[in-house]
Amino acid sequence: MRAEIRGEGFPIIVLHEWLGDHRNWQPMIDCFSSNSFQFHCLDLPGYGLSKNLSCEISIDRIGKLVLDYADHVGINNFSLIVHSMSGLIGHHLGITSPNRIKSLCFFCPVPPNGFQATKGDIEKMHFVAQDRSAVRQAILDRGGYVENKEWVDKKENIAWTASTPETKQAYLDMFLAPVSPSPQKSSFHKVFILCGDINLPFYKRNSLEREFSPFYENFELIALENCGHYPMLQNPKLVAQALKNYLE
Repeated sequence: MRAEIRGEGFPIIVLHEWLGDHRNWQPMIDCFSSNSFQFHCLDLPGYGLSKNLSCEISIDRIGKLVLDYADHVGINNFSLIVHSMSGLIGHHLGITSPNRIKSLCFFCPVPPNGFQATKGDIEKMHFVAQDRSAVRQAILDRGGYVENKEWVDKKENIAWTASTPETKQAYLDMFLAPVSPSPQKSSFHKVFILCGDINLPFYKRNSLEREFSPFYENFELIALENCGHYPMLQNPKLVAQALKNYLE
């Protein structure tokens, strides 16, 4: 996998969501000083800078590719930030490779038990994978109604150009599939969860507290006002400060 690398300092590997790529993180990273951390914003196979990379789309396989990337660039220990569907990959790596990860941060994550959706929700998401107007509506539904047209246009462009409809469909099949075997309880003691208070109910504080509690003894959860599913794009300065407090 390929990454956009920004800054110097302790390495942080960053994984994106279903409707995004490394560009999701640029405004937030711009709020960090260049020598505080080194961000490796990885694009998953089929996305962004890794658009020409094809592989089996599974949590196990992509988790291995993340570690292969770290090995390739000489990173032994790193912090890991994951967003939405990549929450499944973050939990998996925390279970399988805890010795590699200093701290684990989830942004609006799909929890360890997977994405719980109604039949109607699933049908809508399959449509989102194929149709640009549905992508725009999904962004609005996940907190975009508080943003201006320019912001929504920019996020829609990232979402639509990050990957092909075929790639979006393949990843949708991955994170909608039942999690099997059942996820393990994590031994991580330093876990940070950040969400927005105008997101879909599944990604809000009460839902995430309920979904994560069986798997993590302790975690710090912050819910940001007037943010939805994209806090790193909606309030990058506030998010950067919260993340900095956690990572330092």
